[in-house]
Amino acid sequence: MAVARERSLTMSHDAHMYLRARNTLMEILEMRGFDVSPLTAESPEEIGSMSEDLTKYYMTVYEEGDTRREGRKCRIFLAKSPQKAMAEADAHLDEAHPEVLIPGTDELLFVIFGPLSDTAIRNVIRWSRKNKIQADAVQIQNILFNPFHHELVPEYTPIGIDTEEEREILESVSIRKKRQLPVIHSSDIIARLLGLQKEQLVIVNNRGPSGTNRFVRVCLDG
Repeated sequence: MAVARERSLTMSHDAHMYLRARNTLMEILEMRGFDVSPLTAESPEEIGSMSEDLTKYYMTVYEEGDTRREGRKCRIFLAKSPQKAMAEADAHLDEAHPEVLIPGTDELLFVIFGPLSDTAIRNVIRWSRKNKIQADAVQIQNILFNPFHHELVPEYTPIGIDTEEEREILESVSIRKKRQLPVIHSSDIIARLLGLQKEQLVIVNNRGPSGTNRFVRVCLDG
């Protein structure tokens, strides 16, 4: 690892930012149900790749328990802008790509080192819906520290779409249509970090002086 440390001294500002955010990124991916154990420490090869060109570096994590790596996966792209991230992802959606992504199953997470406006976030959401693949964009500054560790941030528990648990929740609140529930927008930073899909329910446990209040929200585009 001495070589890795020496290489890290020659890294760009963006690469150092990524290394600062890496632990948060791993925690978020783990929250989303992916196995991050192969990425728990930077390898000399990874350090070398980042020092050469950070924006050409990407990684893939697989669903927890998927030892054969044949199921759901998430590919993380590091990019200067969401436009460049989407362009790179387009290539990975081509069936001829050796590491092709599967719409409807796989996920994408764009870690952006440049500006990320509300318009750009909505463009990523539209791109995601068009390609039928869950894609979320977050700015690197937003994950230098894990926002879920903040005492004022509630505990969020995503509920699988079309599951028995979802049906039981809707019955418990006497609601037939999800859109009758309070909304968390797809563009919300929490929805993007959790990778919430359109019309996915999420349980919010809001901790306060009088105890924990539990309520349900539905993720919708807005």
